[in-house]
Amino acid sequence: MKRLLWIAALLATVSCGPAFAQDQDEDAPEGPGTQRVIADPDIVGAFYADGSMNRLAPPEQLVRAWNALSPDVRNQIRAECASPEDDQEDGFCSAVSNFE
Repeated sequence: MKRLLWIAALLATVSCGPAFAQDQDEDAPEGPGTQRVIADPDIVGAFYADGSMNRLAPPEQLVRAWNALSPDVRNQIRAECASPEDDQEDGFCSAVSNFE
């Protein structure tokens, strides 16, 4: 009887173990295919005058939106704007490149 319980426990551990191993680490680096910060409407939406993020806001609103961001997000935006994959045609990166 004890042997049967040990075997059942072993089978349960083996079959359920991988389910616990799939917990995602929040500090893990993002891989390819993840959304960039400069494309995230929740982060950069305040820089635009319209909801479709096609037209940049007036300069004073750009400054307010920039100052509202955390230093980490600002650094991420700077890095993404400096990357060769930057395909922003609306001038977002040019507009924020002058901000401190």
